[in-house]
Amino acid sequence: MPVAVQQEVVPVRIPQSDTVPRWPLVIPRVYAGAVFAAAGVGQLTASTIWTAPGQSWPQALSAQLSAWLPHSATWYWPVITHVLLPRVDVIAPALGCVHLIVGIALIAGIWTRLTALIAAVLLLNYVAAAGSAMYGAADPSAYLALIIAVWLGRAGRTWGVDAFLARRRPAMVLG
Repeated sequence: MPVAVQQEVVPVRIPQSDTVPRWPLVIPRVYAGAVFAAAGVGQLTASTIWTAPGQSWPQALSAQLSAWLPHSATWYWPVITHVLLPRVDVIAPALGCVHLIVGIALIAGIWTRLTALIAAVLLLNYVAAAGSAMYGAADPSAYLALIIAVWLGRAGRTWGVDAFLARRRPAMVLG
């Protein structure tokens, strides 16, 4: 009768780190910031891809919202028809300023989590407004995924102003 030989099982130890490196999140942070900043500059100078020659940014925004309306989420219709369209002359320049500020803040890595939260709110509004009319590389949901990663990873704490602020106040929530 054969004798069974028992072998000792040695557990394999995989070195683990308590932290995940943040440096890969610098790329989506800066990229999303550049997209937001470029959109803001384009909106403030009326030179966006949505602006026809001779058309102002408020006129272009109004035309875009009207085109999106049949495709937008039904719960978002009152926002478009009762809030955005009647006040487009005020909202359009404010939107351009917000895009520019969010873009610069993301590029610089300052108050990254707050900035990413503002960017996410903007993008969720675009998703609701455009609804089923989403398309290609301009799809806000793709940028939303980047912004969520930036927010979760506190991407401003690597190669950003938030890194300096976090040294002074480690429990800082905004960065």
